[in-house]
Amino acid sequence: MVIRCLVKREGELFVAMSLEFGLAAQANSLDEAKSKLEAQVDEYLEDAYTVDSAYRKQLLSRKGPKSWFVIYHIVKAAHSIRGLRDRFGSFFDINGNGNGGSHHHASC
Repeated sequence: MVIRCLVKREGELFVAMSLEFGLAAQANSLDEAKSKLEAQVDEYLEDAYTVDSAYRKQLLSRKGPKSWFVIYHIVKAAHSIRGLRDRFGSFFDINGNGNGGSHHHASC
């Protein structure tokens, strides 16, 4: 099972979201937000397979808001384009100066 997650910063907080289940966790650090969401997803799946097994199909087909999917796919496309630009260099140089403009990279 693939569970896609998205983390974004909102002010001083990091918000981690599970697209597949509509779960979210927030924390003061990226690692803490990811860890909290992972714990929520684990508990959610455990409950779906044990405690709420009569509703398993409904629980496992639950999705997050469409806006989360839009953000996820925009970020995914941006990373793909950045990867192509890094791989092929000047082919993607929109400024015509040989360096592809300024590069700002962030990693999670």
